[in-house]
Amino acid sequence: MNHKPLDLVISFFSPITPTSTLRQGIPASYINIIVEGDFDIDIYIDVNALWVTGDHDASITWSKTNVSFEDAPKIQTWQIQRKKELLFTETDDRSEWGRLLLSGPAAAGYECGASHVLRTEFARSGTLRNKTDKNFRTAMDDEPIFAFHQSLKLGNSRKDTNRRNHDSVLFTLTHIQDYVVQFASARGLTDMRPLWKSYFASDAALVAYHYQDYANATALAKNYTDQLEIDAVESDSYEYADILTLSARQVLGAVQFSGTPDNPLIFQKEISSNGNTQTVDVIFPAFPFYLYTQPKWAAYLLEPLLEHQLSGQYPNKYSMHDLGQHFPNLTGHADGKDEYMPVEECGDMLIMGLALVNGLLYGDGKESEQPDVVLNSEQKPMLQKKDNLFALDLRTSDAGVQGIDDDDHLTSPGLKLAKRYLDPYFRLYKQWTEYLIEFSLEPHNQLCTDDFAGWLALQTVSNMLPSQYISEVLIKHCRIWH
Repeated sequence: MNHKPLDLVISFFSPITPTSTLRQGIPASYINIIVEGDFDIDIYIDVNALWVTGDHDASITWSKTNVSFEDAPKIQTWQIQRKKELLFTETDDRSEWGRLLLSGPAAAGYECGASHVLRTEFARSGTLRNKTDKNFRTAMDDEPIFAFHQSLKLGNSRKDTNRRNHDSVLFTLTHIQDYVVQFASARGLTDMRPLWKSYFASDAALVAYHYQDYANATALAKNYTDQLEIDAVESDSYEYADILTLSARQVLGAVQFSGTPDNPLIFQKEISSNGNTQTVDVIFPAFPFYLYTQPKWAAYLLEPLLEHQLSGQYPNKYSMHDLGQHFPNLTGHADGKDEYMPVEECGDMLIMGLALVNGLLYGDGKESEQPDVVLNSEQKPMLQKKDNLFALDLRTSDAGVQGIDDDDHLTSPGLKLAKRYLDPYFRLYKQWTEYLIEFSLEPHNQLCTDDFAGWLALQTVSNMLPSQYISEVLIKHCRIWH
């Protein structure tokens, strides 16, 4: 019998869901394999231990479990991890703590064993033996791999038909860490949990939710991607849309969602560089993405820098360059000897802070509210942040989708919202403004974000000389608030 060519699509999908921070904070991705044709096909997928270590000699353990959650479809999961995890340690930018979970349908075949044996045997037989190798060993000693197999039945029941059948199989990859970073917060060095742990009691609950949420996640992500393409094409071209689509994933691929619903935080690693964490002049070029995609995520990203410096753990009068020499250790620079870019970092922080304040003050600009309001001396500012303006509240959408952000309190921009955000940080912004007034007109010898150029005086990159505009704006806010 002659068969027509088979169409096979492998979709690697990491959703961007600005309307659902809960989903964005789940450290998992989908692999959806879709086929169309008129003959059967066997799908094979495996992972090895290098997903959980950069050390080839690290000892690895593994297990396979069946997961069921309420009335959701049952799935099965391979779990792989180091035998001895090294908390907050990386080898060649690979984390040495945490566990990888590869999940697939409960009916799929499975097997783990030596890579050269298992892959060769599957290529010959087209099946797996549903066996688990119990010989725990190092990552590359008879390289252990962990595989699933799913048969997709596309063959026609009748001969000489033009019918092409469709079928698919869904797998997920989840990298779970009980603690994602250590952070020198206001209360001291703190092991920070991922945000998702505020919503899911176990690994199994997280994996089951994510697996069964594929349709919702796809719809929410498509809404964002479609709008991004419309805006990009109106601004430039379809090629520009492609660049933005890829750039958005690069930005979010460098971050961890952490904290709690009352105080969500985002921690960022400086990728393709030296691995600094929460680097101000790396956050700055990513900031337009956050302002466009979800502005409150921008606030989550700035919060660790603001909290740390407000707590008095950084001795310099200018803004710090980063929160730690290498991710995931946000231990600060108590000696003040972080990379020296004082003018640029102050300018970056003020510009980003002002962007958030203006967003709260004016909204999208179509209906600017109270643009020139000045408070009289009897109206007192809020000196403490009693509750977080950007705390994460969830609701169910009109379409019945759960886990959607409830941001109704942010839909009426004005002075009250802007005040509420800015007041806790006012002292820092005023301090950085005063620094720029004194030092930015003729910057002395220092680095800038193009640090490969070395130390230079009088650098004039656009964000290193914000003093004239930013200082005037911040001085105006000084008068408004105080």
